[in-house]
This record gives sequence, structure tokens and C-alpha cells, in this order.
Amino acid sequence: MGLGGAARRRAAARLDSLARLLSVAGWPAEAIVARRLRDDLIDGAPGGAVAPAVERFARRVGRSRTLAWLTRGIGRVSAREAREAGVSGPAARADGDVTDRYRQWLADIRRDVGLLEEPALLRPAADESPRGCWSDDGPPSAALIRLLPGLLRGAELAAARLTVASLDPDLDELAAAWGRVDVDD
Repeated sequence: MGLGGAARRRAAARLDSLARLLSVAGWPAEAIVARRLRDDLIDGAPGGAVAPAVERFARRVGRSRTLAWLTRGIGRVSAREAREAGVSGPAARADGDVTDRYRQWLADIRRDVGLLEEPALLRPAADESPRGCWSDDGPPSAALIRLLPGLLRGAELAAARLTVASLDPDLDELAAAWGRVDVDD
């Protein structure tokens, strides 16, 4: 797979994550837009066709004062704390709260949509997955899960749900990396 294909999958995965966050935040209309854009990317829409819609969506969500007000100050993770927990990717680059993380996703989606037609080869050691880089400690979602106990301790339910949605650890990624557990055993 080339860099353009990886960028397409990463943007689709981040749109999927953003759709879950927007649903949790109570903005179902924009969650539907995120899912439609994700589907367009998965279906192979050319960058020139999907870029204007992604840009409109990113501006609308990124500039929403209501969404920022709802998510500001929740689930704060500094870049240093993220690095210490082994977190990489958007959660580490965001260096902040839920608001900073969804805005980082939007910036990453915009960047990746700009790379859709890139023919260069993927560099697995340098090009991250949607949740960050794999390490000797396992998949990036494992590091995200390690952050959760400290972030959720004492949090109200709504804040906890937004925090988890803004980190969006991929349980399928964990299952693929560590093997599935059979409940009948």
C-alpha cells in the first residue's frame, strides 16, 4: 500500500472516531456527515471530489463554540503525560483536552485528504496508524487505554464518555494484536 492509500484509511478511521465523539456530544447531524465522508473515502472517492466537503465539515465542527464549550477542560492530557504513557499520534500531538483532540483529528483529516493521490511508498516505521505508532508495548490503543483510569477517576458520566470518545481506543486493534479471547474457555 502506498502513502495515498494509508492516508485514505487513516482519514476514514479518524472520521469514524469523530462521528462517535459527535454522537456522544449530542450532535447527530454532524456525526452523519462524518460517516458519509468516511464512506466516500472508503469507496475510493478522488481527493479533489472529497476535499471541499471535508473542508466545509472541518470548518463547521472546528469553529463550533457550543462543541468547544461542551468539551473544554475535560480529559486533559499533556504531551509529556502522553509520551510517558507511551501514547503517540493525535492524542499526543493535541497536548490538551477533548477539544484539542477533536481539533487535532480535524487537522489530521485535512492533511490526509491532501495526500490521497500521493504515489510514494508507505514507511511503516515513520507513518502512523490512525491512533499512533505501534511500539514494543503493543498497539497504540493499548497506550490510550493505560491513560483512562487516571482520566476517568472522579469524572462525571458525561465527561467520562467524552473523554473515552476523544481517545477512541480501537478494541479490534487490541484483539488483532493479542488474539481473541474465547468466552467458552
